[in-house]
Amino acid sequence: MAFFDRKKIKKGTLPNSELKDALLALFARANVKNVKLYVFSGKKDKIANALVMGFFKKKIWLADTLFDHFTADEIKGILAHEIGHIKGLHIWIRLGLAVFFPR
Repeated sequence: MAFFDRKKIKKGTLPNSELKDALLALFARANVKNVKLYVFSGKKDKIANALVMGFFKKKIWLADTLFDHFTADEIKGILAHEIGHIKGLHIWIRLGLAVFFPR
Protein backbone atom coordinates (compact mmCIF):
# COMPACT_ATOMS: atom_id res chain seq x y z
CA MET A 1 0.00 0.00 0.00
CA ALA A 2 1.60 3.26 -1.13
CA PHE A 3 1.37 6.40 1.01
CA PHE A 4 1.21 8.61 -2.07
CA ASP A 5 0.68 8.48 -5.79
CA ARG A 6 4.01 7.49 -7.33
CA LYS A 7 3.10 9.35 -10.54
CA LYS A 8 3.35 12.64 -8.63
CA ILE A 9 7.07 12.18 -7.92
CA LYS A 10 8.99 14.56 -10.16
CA LYS A 11 12.74 15.06 -10.19
CA GLY A 12 13.15 13.14 -6.98
CA THR A 13 10.94 15.18 -4.72
CA LEU A 14 8.49 13.74 -2.24
CA PRO A 15 4.96 15.02 -2.90
CA ASN A 16 3.19 16.98 -0.18
CA SER A 17 1.46 14.65 2.23
CA GLU A 18 1.01 13.99 5.92
CA LEU A 19 3.95 11.60 5.78
CA LYS A 20 6.19 14.24 4.21
CA ASP A 21 5.20 16.69 6.95
CA ALA A 22 5.97 14.08 9.62
CA LEU A 23 9.35 13.30 8.05
CA LEU A 24 10.29 16.98 7.81
CA ALA A 25 9.24 17.44 11.45
CA LEU A 26 11.97 14.91 12.38
CA PHE A 27 14.58 17.38 11.13
CA ALA A 28 13.25 20.04 13.48
CA ARG A 29 13.10 17.64 16.43
CA ALA A 30 16.71 16.59 15.80
CA ASN A 31 17.75 20.23 15.36
CA VAL A 32 19.16 19.48 11.92
CA LYS A 33 19.06 22.37 9.47
CA ASN A 34 19.66 22.78 5.74
CA VAL A 35 18.75 19.21 4.83
CA LYS A 36 16.72 18.39 1.74
CA LEU A 37 14.65 15.24 1.38
CA TYR A 38 14.53 13.45 -1.98
CA VAL A 39 13.17 10.20 -3.42
CA PHE A 40 14.88 7.99 -5.99
CA SER A 41 13.54 5.06 -7.97
CA GLY A 42 14.53 1.70 -6.55
CA LYS A 43 12.10 -0.42 -8.57
CA LYS A 44 14.46 -1.37 -11.38
CA ASP A 45 17.07 -2.82 -9.04
CA LYS A 46 14.48 -3.84 -6.43
CA ILE A 47 16.14 -1.92 -3.62
CA ALA A 48 14.63 -0.30 -0.57
CA ASN A 49 17.38 1.93 0.72
CA ALA A 50 18.18 5.35 2.12
CA LEU A 51 21.35 7.40 2.05
CA VAL A 52 22.90 10.72 3.01
CA MET A 53 24.90 12.83 0.57
CA GLY A 54 26.72 16.14 0.76
CA PHE A 55 29.31 17.72 2.99
CA PHE A 56 27.85 21.20 3.42
CA LYS A 57 24.37 20.93 1.92
CA LYS A 58 22.99 17.65 3.17
CA LYS A 59 20.57 15.58 1.13
CA ILE A 60 18.76 12.49 2.31
CA TRP A 61 17.55 10.19 -0.42
CA LEU A 62 14.85 7.56 0.15
CA ALA A 63 14.06 4.82 -2.35
CA ASP A 64 10.46 4.96 -3.53
CA THR A 65 10.16 1.25 -2.77
CA LEU A 66 10.38 2.05 0.95
CA PHE A 67 6.91 3.57 0.71
CA ASP A 68 5.52 0.33 -0.73
CA HIS A 69 7.00 -2.05 1.83
CA PHE A 70 7.29 -0.16 5.12
CA THR A 71 4.83 1.52 7.44
CA ALA A 72 4.96 5.24 8.12
CA ASP A 73 6.54 4.60 11.53
CA GLU A 74 9.21 2.37 9.98
CA ILE A 75 10.02 5.04 7.40
CA LYS A 76 10.34 7.58 10.21
CA GLY A 77 12.80 5.19 11.88
CA ILE A 78 14.79 4.88 8.66
CA LEU A 79 14.93 8.66 8.34
CA ALA A 80 15.96 8.98 12.00
CA HIS A 81 18.82 6.58 11.26
CA GLU A 82 19.96 8.78 8.36
CA ILE A 83 19.70 11.87 10.57
CA GLY A 84 21.97 10.02 13.00
CA HIS A 85 24.60 9.81 10.27
CA ILE A 86 24.41 13.59 9.84
CA LYS A 87 24.53 14.31 13.57
CA GLY A 88 27.44 11.86 14.00
CA LEU A 89 29.41 13.58 11.22
CA HIS A 90 29.90 10.22 9.54
CA ILE A 91 30.46 11.74 6.09
CA TRP A 92 33.38 13.79 7.46
CA ILE A 93 34.78 10.77 9.29
CA ARG A 94 34.71 8.71 6.10
CA LEU A 95 36.40 11.53 4.21
CA GLY A 96 39.14 11.72 6.84
CA LEU A 97 39.67 7.97 6.73
CA ALA A 98 39.85 8.01 2.95
CA VAL A 99 42.46 10.78 3.00
CA PHE A 100 44.66 9.33 5.69
CA PHE A 101 44.18 5.64 4.90
CA PRO A 102 43.74 5.34 1.14
CA ARG A 103 43.27 1.90 -0.32
